[in-house]
This record gives sequence, structure tokens and C-alpha cells, in this order.
Amino acid sequence: MLRSLMFRLLALVGLLVAAVIPSRGEDTDSLRKRMVLRAQALRNMDAEENISRRLRAITDSLGHGGHDDYYFAARNVLIDQLFGENRFAEADAEAIRMEEEAREADNPTALAMSHRVRGQMFYKLSQPRRAMAELDTALLLAPGFRGNLNAFSTAASINEWRVIVAAKLGDNARARDARRRYTEAVEYWHSQGWQDPYRHFTVTSLAFRADDTGDYAEASALLDSASSMILPGLPARAYEHYYNSKARIESEAGNYGEALAAADTLLKTHAGFPWLYLDDLKLRARILHRAGLHDLSTADYERHALLRDSMAIKQAGNQLADLSALYRTELEQEHRRASTYRTIGLSGIILLLLILLAVSLRATLDQRRRNRLLVDCLRELDRQPPVIPADNREEESDIDILDRHMRSQRPYTDPAFSRQELARAVGMSPDAVARIIRDARGTTVLAYINSHRLDEARRILESDSAETLTEIAQRLGFGTLRTFQRTFSERYAMPPSRYRSLAKGK
Repeated sequence: MLRSLMFRLLALVGLLVAAVIPSRGEDTDSLRKRMVLRAQALRNMDAEENISRRLRAITDSLGHGGHDDYYFAARNVLIDQLFGENRFAEADAEAIRMEEEAREADNPTALAMSHRVRGQMFYKLSQPRRAMAELDTALLLAPGFRGNLNAFSTAASINEWRVIVAAKLGDNARARDARRRYTEAVEYWHSQGWQDPYRHFTVTSLAFRADDTGDYAEASALLDSASSMILPGLPARAYEHYYNSKARIESEAGNYGEALAAADTLLKTHAGFPWLYLDDLKLRARILHRAGLHDLSTADYERHALLRDSMAIKQAGNQLADLSALYRTELEQEHRRASTYRTIGLSGIILLLLILLAVSLRATLDQRRRNRLLVDCLRELDRQPPVIPADNREEESDIDILDRHMRSQRPYTDPAFSRQELARAVGMSPDAVARIIRDARGTTVLAYINSHRLDEARRILESDSAETLTEIAQRLGFGTLRTFQRTFSERYAMPPSRYRSLAKGK
């Protein structure tokens, strides 16, 4: 079975894992590290029987010891194996599980890795835009590459894949951005004294710099420097970006022999990876066309078309089934998120209602205390002696005359009692009565009349009278119960029924 291109550098990652994952120097730590290396060794075996089952056993065993970097590294290898077996739906489910576990463990590196893995899967399924969206998300989630070598390796892998997917999309700006981020990270760690033991990062960084320079001499010098660092013991796919840059740059410079040699190396490297093999075949066809070898170029284009159609037919069924599975997985994930949001929203609403209830209860209690204080103050005021003695009427002011008339004669019991009747009773003009009340009390004649009605109503409510509110309203000239309740509430901030209860200590 063809091995998945999506994880073509995992052999190199297996060699680097001891350096990438920081060691704590403990026996348990060493054992877990060996388990990860064992998982990678299984993944790199040619035999395919029971590989995924054995990898799952290793991953589960590591999971019992905690969800640390070793556990997530092994889960990454398992996902690679499942995808290499064309078990796309299972691989995607494992990637989603990895994402959820990374969130629970608060491990940003593993969280970024889970999105990078999904990006690689979407790329293989010929969905480069969705692949790029996952990779961009991974880049946002990944911790800064300066933190440690693990963070650096994760960020480098994400940007390397962004370069690949951006090339498929023809997105030159994003490809340049990914190359810049990659080389910046490598240069930083070199400045910290780090030695790249397998030269993959260094060679790739030099190739990316060569891609971005517009000067052939400078690009050639960078590629020569990269070539001198290639270790012959490692597979050529560890340096595939170098060969890709070499083929493109030498072709543009007219050095077709060197360009074709680099393209042939890529074709051999990707013989087991048909998705990139197609791109390599197209690259060599372009070089042959530039070199004037049109028959050979046409032959490569024909091989490209045949292989592409053959792959399309072979993969159509798998892709359709697994794209449906991926869609179902994503739909279930969306439903879970929606359920979580609904739960959070409902909890928030309940909490808000509880807060409002508590505030309402507190306000009610405060209002009751204020009402009780008001009733007590008014009752105390009622016990005070009259301000104007009866035998000193010659010293009364105009407003005192009006007050005495209202208290003694109680003319307000007549609902039709008005300014004209009050003026006739005290021997003044209506305008004079209105002016006196306005100057002394700052209110209208009607409000003045109602204030006396309310004072009398309050005294009745404080007494042992069994009169109903309707009877009180009619007896004091309010006209209707509704008018009585409204004017009483406006003045005392409570309905008359509440006042009666407070006055009687209820």
C-alpha cells in the first residue's frame, strides 16, 4: 500500500524526538520516550499487518500515564498510519479526539498539531483551501517558536505545509510568508547555539531563502551551501524542498541538466506518494519544454494526465465515502459545540435571573424599610400640636387661613370642590387663592385640595376603621378608587393597602 505523503517527514521526526521533546531525566520519562520511538519505528516498517492496532496499543498505554507531549507524539504517529491506510474517517476522528484532549490538557502545541494533521488530510483529499484554513488555525494556536525545541518543530512543520498548500493554491503571498516564518525560526535557534543534527531544518531554510531571492547568483550560492550540508545517509525526501528549489531555479537560469537531475530525484523520492509525484512530473515536463525537448515534455504531460485520471478513478470511491464521513464528523462536532453553547447560554440566563431576583428582593426589603420609616414619621408628625392656636387668628397668614378652613370644614369631601368654592369660602378671589398656594406650597390648587384628602385618608388608614378603600375614596371626594390609589401612591410611594398594613404592624 502506498505510504501517505501527508506525513513524509515523520521518519525524520522519529530521529529528532529525543531532542525535540525535553527530557526530565527520570526513568519513567526515558521509558515513555522509548515508547514514542518504538511507535515511530513501527510506522516506518514496510510490513503493514496489525501496525495500526499495535500503534493504538502504544498510544493507549501512554495515555494511561498522562496526556503529555509523548502521548500526543504517539497519537500523531497513529493518525499518520491510519491515513496511510486510507482510513480517512478514522484518522479524522482521531485528529478531533486529539484536539479535544489537547484542550483538556491545556497543551497548545498538541492543539496546533491536531489542526496541522487535519490540514494535511484535507490536502491529500484535494481540498487545498480547507487544508490552508486548518494550517492557518494551527499557526495561530501554536506557541511561539522561541519557547523550546518542541514549539519550534511544531511551528516549522506548520509553515512547511503552508508552503506546500500555498503552492497548490497559487498563493504566492502566503507561500512567502510561510517561508519567512520558517527561516526566521531556524535562524533564531542557530543563534542560540542549537546544532541541527540531521540538517533538515537548515537545508530547507536555505532552499526557502533561495526561492525568495530574485538574484540567481545569490540563489545559487544558497543552494550550494545547502547541498554541502545534505547527509547522504538520510532519504532524499528529508531535503525535498532543496531539490524542488534546485529544479526551478536552475531551469529559470537555463541550466537544464542540473534542473532535470533535481526533478528526477524528486520523482524517485515521491514514487510512493502519487499526489506529489504528479506535481514532480509536471515540473519535469516544464523543464523539458524549456530545454526544447518537446517530445519528451509531451510524453511527461501524457503520463501526468493518465496517472491523474487513474488516481481519480481509484480514489473517487474512497474520497466520496470518507469525505462524507469527514462531513458527518464535522457535523457532530458542530452539534456538540452548539449544545455546549446552549448549555452555557441557559446557565447564563438562569444566573442572570437569580441575580435579578436577588436584586429585586433586596430592593423590596429596602423599600419596605423606607415605607415603615415613612409611616412612623407621618404618625409622629400627626401627634404634633397645631402650628396656629385658635385664639391667634389675627396673626394667621393667608395660607394658614386656607389650611384652617380645609381642616375644620373638610370641604374636600365634595368631589366637585374646586378653586372657586375655596375662594368664596375664605373671601378671596380664585386667582389670589392660586397665587397663595403656589407661593407657599409650590403646587396647584387641585394638588393642594388632594393633599388634605390624602392626609385625612392616611389618618383613617392608621385608625381601626373598617372602611374599605372604595368607601374611603368616596367619602373623601376622590371620586373613584383608582384616583385615590394613584394619588396616594404618587405621594407616599406605596398603595393605600400597603400603608394600612404597615400602620397596623403587619
